[in-house]
Amino acid sequence: MTRRELLSAAGRSGARLEHEGDPALLDGARRALLVSRGERAPRPDTPWVAGLVAATRQIAAQKEVLVTGAGRTAFDAALWVCAQQGGAAIVTLQQAPSGGEEWRAFLPARRLLVWPASPARTDAARREPDRLIGALANPAY
Repeated sequence: MTRRELLSAAGRSGARLEHEGDPALLDGARRALLVSRGERAPRPDTPWVAGLVAATRQIAAQKEVLVTGAGRTAFDAALWVCAQQGGAAIVTLQQAPSGGEEWRAFLPARRLLVWPASPARTDAARREPDRLIGALANPAY
């Protein structure tokens, strides 16, 4: 069954979407956590890292679903905090998961993975996960 939220996000992105996990996470409040392209290996006391941790804790405490990406330090840190807080996450990907990605270790137990059916071939298409984060969320941080 394809959910209207996935159909709407697909319409806004122009790509057919596939998913794996719990589509019921689309039913409640879904808060986007968009992090601009920060440094690859930030120090834990960097202000934006502290803000990311605080925002993710607040999302989990309010029983909202975190909507973010994976495979970058900021995304993986948010997913780890979400999992530690017992939260749930919708994770946008550039391509279908293959099972061996390191970021899977950071995923919360309750999750929905979403990716475009066709692999990204252009720079614009590679930014698709960021667009999907916005399209699948209600409010954003």
